[in-house]
Amino acid sequence: MNAGVQRSASQKIPKIAIVGSGPAGLYLAEKLLKLVEPVELDVIERLPTPYGLIRSGVAPDHWTTKNVVRKLEQAFQNPATRFIGNVELGRDVSLAQLRDFYDVVVLATGTPLDRPLGLPGDGLPGVTGAARFCSWYNAHPDFTELDIDLPKVETAVVIGNGNVALDAARMLVRTPEELAATDAPRPVREVLARTNVRKVVIAGRRGAAHVKFSPAELREFSELAQAVPVVDPAELPPEGTEPKRTMEILGRLAAIEPDPAKPARIEFLFRARPAAVLGDGHVSGVRFVRTRLEGDRAVDTDEVLEVPAQLVVTCIGYQGPTLEQLEVDGGRFRNDDGLIAEGLYAAGWAARGPTGTIATNKSEAYRSADRIAAELAPQGRPGRAALLPLLKAAGVDLVDFDAWRRIDEAEVAAAEHPAPREKFTTTEELLSAAKS
Repeated sequence: MNAGVQRSASQKIPKIAIVGSGPAGLYLAEKLLKLVEPVELDVIERLPTPYGLIRSGVAPDHWTTKNVVRKLEQAFQNPATRFIGNVELGRDVSLAQLRDFYDVVVLATGTPLDRPLGLPGDGLPGVTGAARFCSWYNAHPDFTELDIDLPKVETAVVIGNGNVALDAARMLVRTPEELAATDAPRPVREVLARTNVRKVVIAGRRGAAHVKFSPAELREFSELAQAVPVVDPAELPPEGTEPKRTMEILGRLAAIEPDPAKPARIEFLFRARPAAVLGDGHVSGVRFVRTRLEGDRAVDTDEVLEVPAQLVVTCIGYQGPTLEQLEVDGGRFRNDDGLIAEGLYAAGWAARGPTGTIATNKSEAYRSADRIAAELAPQGRPGRAALLPLLKAAGVDLVDFDAWRRIDEAEVAAAEHPAPREKFTTTEELLSAAKS
Protein backbone atom coordinates (compact mmCIF):
# COMPACT_ATOMS: atom_id res chain seq x y z
CA MET A 1 0.00 0.00 0.00
CA ASN A 2 1.36 3.43 -0.96
CA ALA A 3 2.15 5.99 1.67
CA GLY A 4 -0.73 8.36 2.17
CA VAL A 5 -4.07 8.51 3.90
CA GLN A 6 -4.92 4.95 5.03
CA ARG A 7 -8.05 4.04 6.95
CA SER A 8 -9.36 0.95 8.63
CA ALA A 9 -12.68 -0.58 7.60
CA SER A 10 -14.34 1.02 10.62
CA GLN A 11 -13.51 4.53 9.47
CA LYS A 12 -15.65 6.58 7.12
CA ILE A 13 -14.77 6.03 3.47
CA PRO A 14 -13.99 9.36 1.77
CA LYS A 15 -16.18 10.37 -1.18
CA ILE A 16 -14.47 12.45 -3.87
CA ALA A 17 -16.03 13.89 -7.03
CA ILE A 18 -13.92 15.24 -9.88
CA VAL A 19 -15.91 17.28 -12.41
CA GLY A 20 -14.19 16.93 -15.77
CA SER A 21 -12.44 13.94 -17.33
CA GLY A 22 -9.59 15.63 -19.17
CA PRO A 23 -5.90 15.21 -18.29
CA ALA A 24 -6.09 17.48 -15.23
CA GLY A 25 -8.96 15.52 -13.70
CA LEU A 26 -7.66 12.05 -14.56
CA TYR A 27 -4.07 12.66 -13.48
CA LEU A 28 -5.52 13.95 -10.23
CA ALA A 29 -7.67 10.84 -9.90
CA GLU A 30 -4.69 8.58 -10.58
CA LYS A 31 -2.65 10.14 -7.77
CA LEU A 32 -5.54 10.35 -5.29
CA LEU A 33 -6.23 6.64 -5.75
CA LYS A 34 -2.69 5.99 -4.57
CA LEU A 35 -2.81 8.44 -1.66
CA VAL A 36 -6.25 7.75 -0.24
CA GLU A 37 -7.25 4.15 0.52
CA PRO A 38 -10.04 3.15 0.66
CA VAL A 39 -11.95 5.78 -1.33
CA GLU A 40 -14.94 6.20 -3.62
CA LEU A 41 -13.97 8.46 -6.50
CA ASP A 42 -16.45 9.59 -9.15
CA VAL A 43 -15.44 11.36 -12.36
CA ILE A 44 -18.38 13.41 -13.62
CA GLU A 45 -18.33 14.50 -17.25
CA ARG A 46 -20.70 16.73 -19.22
CA LEU A 47 -20.21 14.76 -22.46
CA PRO A 48 -20.85 11.05 -23.05
CA THR A 49 -17.12 10.72 -23.78
CA PRO A 50 -14.12 11.07 -21.46
CA TYR A 51 -10.67 12.66 -21.95
CA GLY A 52 -11.59 16.31 -22.54
CA LEU A 53 -9.22 18.15 -24.86
CA ILE A 54 -7.37 14.95 -25.70
CA ARG A 55 -10.44 14.00 -27.71
CA SER A 56 -11.81 17.39 -28.69
CA GLY A 57 -8.80 19.73 -28.57
CA VAL A 58 -5.72 17.94 -29.85
CA ALA A 59 -5.66 18.46 -33.63
CA PRO A 60 -6.96 15.51 -35.70
CA ASP A 61 -3.69 15.26 -37.62
CA HIS A 62 -1.93 14.68 -34.29
CA TRP A 63 -3.95 11.62 -33.43
CA THR A 64 -0.91 9.70 -32.17
CA THR A 65 -0.66 12.31 -29.39
CA LYS A 66 -4.03 11.07 -28.22
CA ASN A 67 -2.44 7.77 -27.22
CA VAL A 68 -1.97 9.40 -23.82
CA VAL A 69 -5.50 8.13 -23.09
CA ARG A 70 -3.93 4.73 -22.44
CA LYS A 71 -2.33 6.29 -19.39
CA LEU A 72 -5.38 8.32 -18.41
CA GLU A 73 -7.80 5.38 -18.58
CA GLN A 74 -5.87 3.60 -15.84
CA ALA A 75 -7.84 5.62 -13.30
CA PHE A 76 -11.04 3.96 -14.55
CA GLN A 77 -9.57 0.49 -14.18
CA ASN A 78 -9.52 0.92 -10.42
CA PRO A 79 -12.75 -0.48 -8.90
CA ALA A 80 -12.94 2.54 -6.59
CA THR A 81 -13.54 4.82 -9.61
CA ARG A 82 -16.79 5.42 -11.45
CA PHE A 83 -17.16 7.34 -14.72
CA ILE A 84 -20.47 9.22 -14.76
CA GLY A 85 -20.83 10.69 -18.23
CA ASN A 86 -23.48 12.86 -19.90
CA VAL A 87 -24.04 14.78 -16.65
CA GLU A 88 -23.81 18.56 -16.72
CA LEU A 89 -23.04 20.50 -13.58
CA GLY A 90 -25.63 23.23 -13.15
CA ARG A 91 -28.19 21.43 -15.32
CA ASP A 92 -28.47 17.88 -13.99
CA VAL A 93 -27.00 18.48 -10.56
CA SER A 94 -26.05 21.65 -8.74
CA LEU A 95 -22.69 22.40 -7.20
CA ALA A 96 -24.40 22.74 -3.82
CA GLN A 97 -25.82 19.22 -4.16
CA LEU A 98 -22.44 17.79 -5.09
CA ARG A 99 -20.85 19.43 -2.08
CA ASP A 100 -23.55 17.89 0.11
CA PHE A 101 -22.97 14.44 -1.40
CA TYR A 102 -19.13 14.41 -1.41
CA ASP A 103 -16.37 15.20 1.06
CA VAL A 104 -14.31 16.77 -1.74
CA VAL A 105 -15.41 18.26 -5.06
CA VAL A 106 -12.76 19.20 -7.62
CA LEU A 107 -13.63 21.36 -10.63
CA ALA A 108 -11.45 20.24 -13.54
CA THR A 109 -13.79 21.70 -16.14
CA GLY A 110 -11.19 23.51 -18.23
CA THR A 111 -11.82 26.86 -19.91
CA PRO A 112 -14.04 25.95 -22.87
CA LEU A 113 -15.04 29.42 -24.06
CA ASP A 114 -13.20 31.71 -26.47
CA ARG A 115 -11.72 34.88 -25.06
CA PRO A 116 -13.32 37.73 -27.04
CA LEU A 117 -11.13 39.71 -29.41
CA GLY A 118 -12.78 42.93 -28.26
CA LEU A 119 -12.21 44.89 -31.47
CA PRO A 120 -14.51 46.67 -33.93
CA GLY A 121 -15.94 44.15 -36.36
CA ASP A 122 -15.13 41.05 -34.33
CA GLY A 123 -18.76 39.94 -34.53
CA LEU A 124 -18.87 39.86 -38.33
CA PRO A 125 -19.72 36.61 -40.10
CA GLY A 126 -16.49 34.89 -41.01
CA VAL A 127 -14.89 35.52 -37.61
CA THR A 128 -14.60 32.53 -35.29
CA GLY A 129 -12.73 31.68 -32.14
CA ALA A 130 -10.30 28.80 -31.82
CA ALA A 131 -12.50 26.95 -29.31
CA ARG A 132 -15.38 26.86 -31.78
CA PHE A 133 -13.24 26.13 -34.84
CA CYS A 134 -11.12 23.42 -33.20
CA SER A 135 -14.17 21.84 -31.56
CA TRP A 136 -15.86 21.64 -34.96
CA TYR A 137 -13.05 19.80 -36.68
CA ASN A 138 -12.66 17.55 -33.62
CA ALA A 139 -16.33 16.45 -33.62
CA HIS A 140 -17.35 18.08 -30.34
CA PRO A 141 -21.12 17.48 -30.19
CA ASP A 142 -21.78 21.13 -29.28
CA PHE A 143 -20.26 22.27 -32.59
CA THR A 144 -21.57 19.99 -35.32
CA GLU A 145 -21.92 22.91 -37.74
CA LEU A 146 -19.49 25.71 -38.55
CA ASP A 147 -21.27 28.92 -39.50
CA ILE A 148 -18.66 29.73 -42.17
CA ASP A 149 -18.65 28.93 -45.87
CA LEU A 150 -15.13 27.52 -45.95
CA PRO A 151 -15.11 26.60 -49.67
CA LYS A 152 -15.33 30.34 -50.46
CA VAL A 153 -12.28 31.20 -48.34
CA GLU A 154 -9.08 31.96 -50.23
CA THR A 155 -7.22 33.89 -47.51
CA ALA A 156 -7.45 33.34 -43.77
CA VAL A 157 -5.95 35.31 -40.91
CA VAL A 158 -5.14 33.40 -37.74
CA ILE A 159 -4.52 35.73 -34.78
CA GLY A 160 -2.23 34.28 -32.14
CA ASN A 161 1.27 32.88 -31.78
CA GLY A 162 0.68 29.63 -29.91
CA ASN A 163 0.27 26.01 -30.95
CA VAL A 164 -3.49 26.35 -31.39
CA ALA A 165 -2.84 28.94 -34.11
CA LEU A 166 -0.53 26.47 -35.84
CA ASP A 167 -3.21 23.76 -35.59
CA ALA A 168 -5.87 25.98 -37.17
CA ALA A 169 -3.55 27.08 -40.00
CA ARG A 170 -2.40 23.55 -40.71
CA MET A 171 -5.92 22.11 -40.88
CA LEU A 172 -6.94 24.79 -43.40
CA VAL A 173 -4.31 23.70 -45.92
CA ARG A 174 -4.26 19.94 -45.48
CA THR A 175 -4.95 17.93 -48.64
CA PRO A 176 -7.80 15.37 -48.77
CA GLU A 177 -5.16 12.64 -48.66
CA GLU A 178 -3.59 14.10 -45.52
CA LEU A 179 -7.01 14.53 -43.89
CA ALA A 180 -7.93 10.92 -44.66
CA ALA A 181 -5.30 9.76 -42.15
CA THR A 182 -6.75 11.82 -39.28
CA ASP A 183 -9.59 11.30 -36.83
CA ALA A 184 -11.50 14.33 -38.13
CA PRO A 185 -15.05 13.11 -38.83
CA ARG A 186 -16.14 12.50 -42.41
CA PRO A 187 -18.41 15.62 -42.65
CA VAL A 188 -15.48 17.80 -41.59
CA ARG A 189 -13.08 16.14 -44.01
CA GLU A 190 -15.56 16.66 -46.83
CA VAL A 191 -15.86 20.38 -46.10
CA LEU A 192 -12.10 20.87 -45.72
CA ALA A 193 -11.48 18.93 -48.94
CA ARG A 194 -13.52 21.54 -50.82
CA THR A 195 -11.61 24.51 -49.47
CA ASN A 196 -9.52 26.67 -51.78
CA VAL A 197 -7.33 28.37 -49.19
CA ARG A 198 -4.25 29.78 -50.89
CA LYS A 199 -2.89 31.93 -48.06
CA VAL A 200 -2.97 31.78 -44.29
CA VAL A 201 -1.45 34.61 -42.27
CA ILE A 202 -0.47 33.77 -38.69
CA ALA A 203 -0.19 37.10 -36.88
CA GLY A 204 1.20 38.04 -33.47
CA ARG A 205 1.69 41.41 -31.83
CA ARG A 206 5.20 40.70 -30.56
CA GLY A 207 8.36 39.44 -32.24
CA ALA A 208 9.53 36.01 -33.29
CA ALA A 209 11.43 35.50 -30.03
CA HIS A 210 8.15 35.73 -28.09
CA VAL A 211 6.17 33.03 -29.89
CA LYS A 212 4.74 30.14 -27.89
CA PHE A 213 5.11 27.59 -30.68
CA SER A 214 6.63 24.26 -29.74
CA PRO A 215 9.49 23.05 -31.96
CA ALA A 216 7.67 19.85 -32.95
CA GLU A 217 4.55 21.73 -34.07
CA LEU A 218 6.58 24.30 -35.99
CA ARG A 219 8.72 21.71 -37.74
CA GLU A 220 5.66 20.22 -39.45
CA PHE A 221 5.27 23.32 -41.61
CA SER A 222 8.21 22.25 -43.74
CA GLU A 223 6.44 18.96 -44.49
CA LEU A 224 2.99 20.07 -45.64
CA ALA A 225 1.93 18.56 -48.96
CA GLN A 226 0.54 21.71 -50.60
CA ALA A 227 1.66 24.67 -48.48
CA VAL A 228 4.97 26.52 -48.12
CA PRO A 229 5.84 28.45 -44.95
CA VAL A 230 6.99 32.04 -45.41
CA VAL A 231 9.12 33.66 -42.72
CA ASP A 232 10.86 37.01 -43.20
CA PRO A 233 14.51 36.48 -42.18
CA ALA A 234 14.70 40.14 -41.15
CA GLU A 235 12.17 39.41 -38.37
CA LEU A 236 14.32 36.74 -36.75
CA PRO A 237 16.39 37.60 -33.67
CA PRO A 238 20.16 37.03 -33.45
CA GLU A 239 21.40 33.45 -33.42
CA GLY A 240 21.32 31.93 -29.95
CA THR A 241 18.20 33.80 -28.83
CA GLU A 242 15.93 31.79 -26.55
CA PRO A 243 14.02 29.60 -27.13
CA LYS A 244 16.92 28.37 -29.26
CA ARG A 245 15.26 25.30 -30.76
CA THR A 246 12.20 27.24 -31.85
CA MET A 247 14.34 30.02 -33.32
CA GLU A 248 16.45 27.47 -35.20
CA ILE A 249 13.36 25.98 -36.82
CA LEU A 250 12.01 29.42 -37.75
CA GLY A 251 15.37 30.07 -39.41
CA ARG A 252 15.03 26.86 -41.43
CA LEU A 253 11.52 27.83 -42.50
CA ALA A 254 12.81 31.25 -43.57
CA ALA A 255 15.29 29.51 -45.90
CA ILE A 256 12.64 27.48 -47.74
CA GLU A 257 12.25 28.52 -51.37
CA PRO A 258 8.87 28.86 -53.13
CA ASP A 259 7.65 25.59 -54.63
CA PRO A 260 5.42 25.76 -57.75
CA ALA A 261 4.01 22.35 -56.81
CA LYS A 262 2.67 23.80 -53.55
CA PRO A 263 0.02 26.45 -54.30
CA ALA A 264 -0.66 27.59 -50.71
CA ARG A 265 1.41 29.89 -48.49
CA ILE A 266 1.47 30.17 -44.71
CA GLU A 267 2.91 33.57 -43.82
CA PHE A 268 4.19 34.36 -40.33
CA LEU A 269 3.49 38.01 -39.54
CA PHE A 270 5.29 39.24 -36.45
CA ARG A 271 4.98 42.61 -34.68
CA ALA A 272 1.41 43.13 -35.83
CA ARG A 273 -1.30 44.09 -33.35
CA PRO A 274 -4.86 43.58 -34.63
CA ALA A 275 -6.76 46.88 -34.47
CA ALA A 276 -10.02 46.13 -36.30
CA VAL A 277 -11.80 43.48 -38.31
CA LEU A 278 -12.87 44.93 -41.63
CA GLY A 279 -16.01 44.21 -43.60
CA ASP A 280 -19.57 45.17 -44.43
CA GLY A 281 -21.89 42.27 -43.70
CA HIS A 282 -18.99 39.79 -43.78
CA VAL A 283 -15.33 39.90 -42.87
CA SER A 284 -13.13 41.24 -45.66
CA GLY A 285 -9.85 41.68 -43.82
CA VAL A 286 -7.98 42.71 -40.68
CA ARG A 287 -6.31 46.03 -39.95
CA PHE A 288 -3.04 45.70 -38.03
CA VAL A 289 -0.87 48.28 -36.36
CA ARG A 290 2.80 47.38 -36.71
CA THR A 291 4.69 47.39 -33.43
CA ARG A 292 8.27 47.73 -32.29
CA LEU A 293 9.75 45.96 -29.32
CA GLU A 294 10.89 47.70 -26.17
CA GLY A 295 12.24 44.80 -24.14
CA ASP A 296 9.36 42.34 -23.93
CA ARG A 297 6.74 45.00 -24.67
CA ALA A 298 5.18 45.62 -28.07
CA VAL A 299 4.74 49.37 -28.66
CA ASP A 300 2.61 50.70 -31.50
CA THR A 301 4.20 52.51 -34.42
CA ASP A 302 2.51 54.70 -37.02
CA GLU A 303 2.58 51.93 -39.64
CA VAL A 304 -0.77 50.35 -40.49
CA LEU A 305 -1.22 47.17 -42.49
CA GLU A 306 -4.46 45.79 -43.90
CA VAL A 307 -4.62 42.10 -44.79
CA PRO A 308 -7.56 41.00 -46.98
CA ALA A 309 -9.26 37.84 -45.70
CA GLN A 310 -12.54 35.94 -45.86
CA LEU A 311 -11.91 34.09 -42.58
CA VAL A 312 -10.47 35.19 -39.25
CA VAL A 313 -9.67 32.67 -36.52
CA THR A 314 -8.82 34.15 -33.13
CA CYS A 315 -6.42 32.05 -31.06
CA ILE A 316 -5.88 34.45 -28.17
CA GLY A 317 -6.87 32.28 -25.23
CA TYR A 318 -9.86 30.81 -23.46
CA GLN A 319 -12.02 31.47 -20.47
CA GLY A 320 -14.30 29.42 -18.27
CA PRO A 321 -18.05 29.76 -17.75
CA THR A 322 -19.63 31.15 -14.64
CA LEU A 323 -20.90 28.57 -12.15
CA GLU A 324 -23.44 29.41 -9.50
CA GLN A 325 -21.86 31.86 -7.05
CA LEU A 326 -18.20 31.14 -7.78
CA GLU A 327 -15.95 34.08 -8.59
CA VAL A 328 -14.18 34.00 -11.95
CA ASP A 329 -10.86 35.79 -12.36
CA GLY A 330 -9.06 35.92 -15.69
CA GLY A 331 -11.13 33.08 -17.08
CA ARG A 332 -10.50 30.74 -14.15
CA PHE A 333 -12.19 30.08 -10.84
CA ARG A 334 -10.68 32.26 -8.14
CA ASN A 335 -8.63 29.96 -5.92
CA ASP A 336 -5.71 29.85 -3.52
CA ASP A 337 -3.30 27.26 -4.89
CA GLY A 338 -6.26 25.17 -6.00
CA LEU A 339 -8.48 25.73 -2.96
CA ILE A 340 -11.75 27.57 -3.63
CA ALA A 341 -13.52 26.87 -0.35
CA GLU A 342 -13.51 24.12 2.28
CA GLY A 343 -13.84 20.83 0.43
CA LEU A 344 -13.97 22.55 -2.97
CA TYR A 345 -10.97 22.73 -5.30
CA ALA A 346 -10.07 23.63 -8.87
CA ALA A 347 -7.53 21.85 -11.06
CA GLY A 348 -5.92 22.33 -14.46
CA TRP A 349 -7.03 25.26 -16.58
CA ALA A 350 -9.99 25.87 -14.27
CA ALA A 351 -7.42 26.69 -11.57
CA ARG A 352 -4.54 28.40 -13.40
CA GLY A 353 -6.07 29.54 -16.68
CA PRO A 354 -5.41 28.20 -20.20
CA THR A 355 -1.65 27.78 -20.07
CA GLY A 356 0.75 24.88 -20.13
CA THR A 357 0.79 21.44 -21.71
CA ILE A 358 -0.48 17.96 -20.91
CA ALA A 359 2.71 17.43 -18.90
CA THR A 360 1.99 20.64 -16.96
CA ASN A 361 -1.41 19.26 -15.99
CA LYS A 362 0.21 16.05 -14.77
CA SER A 363 2.77 17.65 -12.47
CA GLU A 364 0.27 20.16 -11.14
CA ALA A 365 -2.38 17.47 -10.56
CA TYR A 366 0.06 15.40 -8.54
CA ARG A 367 0.82 18.38 -6.30
CA SER A 368 -2.90 19.10 -5.90
CA ALA A 369 -3.54 15.49 -4.94
CA ASP A 370 -1.00 15.76 -2.13
CA ARG A 371 -2.82 18.78 -0.73
CA ILE A 372 -6.29 17.30 -1.07
CA ALA A 373 -5.22 14.07 0.61
CA ALA A 374 -3.69 16.00 3.50
CA GLU A 375 -6.78 18.18 4.01
CA LEU A 376 -9.37 15.45 3.48
CA ALA A 377 -11.79 15.04 6.39
CA PRO A 378 -14.42 12.33 5.68
CA GLN A 379 -17.85 13.11 7.08
CA GLY A 380 -19.72 9.96 6.12
CA ARG A 381 -21.34 11.60 3.11
CA PRO A 382 -23.31 9.40 0.68
CA GLY A 383 -21.40 10.16 -2.57
CA ARG A 384 -22.71 8.27 -5.60
CA ALA A 385 -25.34 6.55 -3.43
CA ALA A 386 -27.17 9.91 -3.43
CA LEU A 387 -26.06 11.22 -6.84
CA LEU A 388 -27.06 8.28 -9.05
CA PRO A 389 -30.68 8.03 -7.83
CA LEU A 390 -31.04 11.80 -8.26
CA LEU A 391 -29.85 11.63 -11.87
CA LYS A 392 -31.93 8.58 -12.74
CA ALA A 393 -35.05 10.16 -11.27
CA ALA A 394 -34.40 13.18 -13.52
CA GLY A 395 -34.23 10.91 -16.57
CA VAL A 396 -30.56 11.53 -17.33
CA ASP A 397 -29.04 9.02 -19.78
CA LEU A 398 -25.99 8.06 -17.78
CA VAL A 399 -22.87 6.79 -19.53
CA ASP A 400 -20.50 4.62 -17.50
CA PHE A 401 -17.08 3.46 -18.61
CA ASP A 402 -18.39 0.24 -20.17
CA ALA A 403 -20.78 2.34 -22.25
CA TRP A 404 -17.88 4.58 -23.32
CA ARG A 405 -15.99 1.46 -24.43
CA ARG A 406 -18.94 0.58 -26.67
CA ILE A 407 -18.75 4.07 -28.23
CA ASP A 408 -15.01 3.69 -28.67
CA GLU A 409 -15.30 0.28 -30.31
CA ALA A 410 -18.05 1.46 -32.65
CA GLU A 411 -16.01 4.48 -33.80
CA VAL A 412 -12.92 2.38 -34.45
CA ALA A 413 -14.97 -0.23 -36.32
CA ALA A 414 -16.58 2.43 -38.54
CA ALA A 415 -13.25 3.93 -39.66
CA GLU A 416 -12.01 3.57 -43.22
CA HIS A 417 -8.27 3.06 -43.60
CA PRO A 418 -6.10 5.03 -42.95
CA ALA A 419 -8.31 6.89 -40.45
CA PRO A 420 -7.89 5.62 -36.85
CA ARG A 421 -11.58 6.11 -36.04
CA GLU A 422 -14.78 7.62 -37.40
CA LYS A 423 -16.11 9.87 -34.66
CA PHE A 424 -19.78 10.28 -33.93
CA THR A 425 -20.62 13.97 -34.12
CA THR A 426 -23.84 14.33 -32.11
CA THR A 427 -24.85 13.49 -28.56
CA GLU A 428 -27.70 11.38 -29.94
CA GLU A 429 -25.29 9.24 -31.97
CA LEU A 430 -22.96 8.85 -29.01
CA LEU A 431 -25.77 7.79 -26.66
CA SER A 432 -27.12 5.35 -29.22
CA ALA A 433 -23.70 3.73 -29.56
CA ALA A 434 -23.35 3.65 -25.77
CA LYS A 435 -26.55 1.56 -25.52
CA SER A 436 -25.82 -0.75 -28.44
